[in-house]
Amino acid sequence: MKNNIKIPVALQIRVDDVAWQKGQDERCLRKPSRSGLPRMHHPLDYIILNELGKALDMHIGCSLVLGEWDKDNILRGVPHVTFNEKGWDRASELDMDYCEKCFEALDGGEYLDYTLHGLMHGYYVDDKLLVELQYYPNVYDKEKGCYLKDVYGKLPYDEFRRHIELFLQIYNSWGFKKEILSFASPCGAIGTPQSNADYADIIKEYGMIYWNNGFYEFEHDNMDVVNGVICTQAVEFLPWEAYDIDPRYMPDIMTGNEERPKTDYCSHWTNYIRFNPENNLERLPLWIDYFNRQSEIFGAMLSRNTGFAASQAVYNRFADMKFEDGKCIIDLAEVDKKGAIGLKNEFYVSFKNGTVPSSFDGGVGEVYETKKAFTTYKITRDNSDRVVISF
Repeated sequence: MKNNIKIPVALQIRVDDVAWQKGQDERCLRKPSRSGLPRMHHPLDYIILNELGKALDMHIGCSLVLGEWDKDNILRGVPHVTFNEKGWDRASELDMDYCEKCFEALDGGEYLDYTLHGLMHGYYVDDKLLVELQYYPNVYDKEKGCYLKDVYGKLPYDEFRRHIELFLQIYNSWGFKKEILSFASPCGAIGTPQSNADYADIIKEYGMIYWNNGFYEFEHDNMDVVNGVICTQAVEFLPWEAYDIDPRYMPDIMTGNEERPKTDYCSHWTNYIRFNPENNLERLPLWIDYFNRQSEIFGAMLSRNTGFAASQAVYNRFADMKFEDGKCIIDLAEVDKKGAIGLKNEFYVSFKNGTVPSSFDGGVGEVYETKKAFTTYKITRDNSDRVVISF
């Protein structure tokens, strides 16, 4: 029976580097890598994401980079956030008609949710890109008079807050309407979720209760809860700048045999885009087939949104499943002990064909979806810290 029952992870599509206007990688000029797409982004580049989300019934998490949207030049004179600190003048450079069309496509996307990502996706010194880890710059050695390679620190807390507030100023200046509940540091986060508890406390002040990232020193686990913030570890295997991808030749996100399966599928905006934006939707059916194929993996399901995936990740990681007298006992004490702000009162359990639950004690169980080899039930908890499933 043990091998026939799993608390699956809910695979959530997160798309990094959404909202760049210019796509061109300009690191050779000590400017940002941007999305790596060798053209300007087009309103149709947002439409493909929304159409994918609609087809999968999933609100796709879009990690926004908004520095290029600075129509009021609020970044001018701010240290370390642009490649032209004193002369920053996006206001005179913007094509407002183009921007309005992009805004309508992005904010009008019913299946597009927002994650706070960055300004110009890096930390700049003397108008040159030092590192694309915007919130984790290289450490400066006063004795040597230089920044240390591959040694990273953190922004002072007031500076970290200023980066968040600058982002939100630009966000609000355009009239974006959606609440931002999640955070993702550009190019990953240095350390582990626990070593970033200070940053977690700060993003929580701004209403962000999910942190979706690759944590560099957290490779062998899939998530944790830090001071109420659910931190999920990303899985990523596509080159960030790859476009014109045919998903028929992509590997599965997971095998179903992982001890700690990751729930946050970190792809990049460019991965879904064709060089000619008019062709973006041609491969939409293939992308739909690809992600539906992932939902047939025992131990996986498709998420509905970031909060759905994050809550299920807590249950996947911290619920203790035991088998006694032909029953499955799911102890949820550790789940509740983690104190996750975004924890939901429901979770999901998958049963292979031939293993059919007859009753649920400690919650109400109902069929959520049926796949070729298994059926997934939604369990809505009562006041108990355990659920007993009989067969």
